[in-house]
Amino acid sequence: MYQLDLPSLRTIIRGFLEVYPEGSAWLNHYSVRTPMLALIGPRDGGTPDPDALAARLRDPSVRPVARPLGFEGPIDLLGQYLGGPHALAAFAGKGPRNTDDYPFVTFDAHRNVRALTAPPWSLLLAVTRAMRPDPAELVAVPQRDAFGGRLSAYWRARNRFLEAGARCPATPAAAP
Repeated sequence: MYQLDLPSLRTIIRGFLEVYPEGSAWLNHYSVRTPMLALIGPRDGGTPDPDALAARLRDPSVRPVARPLGFEGPIDLLGQYLGGPHALAAFAGKGPRNTDDYPFVTFDAHRNVRALTAPPWSLLLAVTRAMRPDPAELVAVPQRDAFGGRLSAYWRARNRFLEAGARCPATPAAAP
């Protein structure tokens, strides 16, 4: 996200949703210096099962890889969720799509060159301020009541953490 401007990201999301109507957006990590967004298009349209995720994260072959990345429980992974198809569509709004026949992002590259001079967290914060994740788009009905409130609280705390990180001066440890 630190290499794009807002109109280009919205254009990319509109094209993505046309191909993957049940798609979702996820943060790759919580860095404000090099923010990255993953657009995930599911094949099966299913929702993650927090209990199955917990079991998978406890698996002896997965645990040594997942724990150093900060994934100890389902909330750690699902906390990176930014939004599903409804939140993405609302965020992207109306406008051009980026396609092979109409490569809007390429034609509008001068704006992305300007985006490179903006603070790297600018687009990240614009996205987290505008995107409204909904637990109903992420977890199935049986887990939603128990897990949905925790997820919403986690997302709010994550966004506050990112806002605070953007206000901190760069240090050698925080430099890209």
